[in-house]
Amino acid sequence: PVDLMVFRSPLEGVARPRLLCLEIGPRSTSLQHRRSSEVESVAFAQREGVRVEGFLAPPASIASEDPTPDCSGWAWGEGTQRRAKRMALQGLTITGALAALVDMRQAIDEERLWTCRGSKDPYRFTQDFLGPAEYAELALLSAIRELASLHRACGDIPMPQRWLGSSLGLIVEAGVAPPRQGAAGIDPVSWVSARVKLRLFGWTRSRMSCKL
Repeated sequence: PVDLMVFRSPLEGVARPRLLCLEIGPRSTSLQHRRSSEVESVAFAQREGVRVEGFLAPPASIASEDPTPDCSGWAWGEGTQRRAKRMALQGLTITGALAALVDMRQAIDEERLWTCRGSKDPYRFTQDFLGPAEYAELALLSAIRELASLHRACGDIPMPQRWLGSSLGLIVEAGVAPPRQGAAGIDPVSWVSARVKLRLFGWTRSRMSCKL
């Protein structure tokens, strides 16, 4: 017999995944800010308690804030560029990060060009698909439900756990527009909920306990 360990990709079932990676917890956040002063670290942790650690496939508004847009790898080095981009992301508030996560204007515009190509009816797309504001609202509600479910699950754990340096990933579909109610018999709420996921990862420094 052969023992196999199979890992399912957190991006499974998503055509163009957008991943927002967050570090959660005042203590975990302050420990990560070792290079800044102790006062700044504590103040940041108490104010937010959440820090943006990474952003996969961000919207155009985030990409335009690249701190090294005119610096190539040979000039600064790829490591320096990654650190510079990471510092800019860590300056985002949780409100700004969530707003960027559900910014679906670019995704909807691409879908509109593809589906309405050759059509002279300006309302054809909105009859069959949700607009960016509607999609963003449903995606945000689904993310809140996922976070609330995680909060309840953590409260049900009988033993305290030590999660140090663990990250929370919010994943949304940023490449396909949701269909409206009645289109091909698909409910838009169910469609969006199936493509908004929450995943926990990064357990190298955490300690899990299941004994009373």
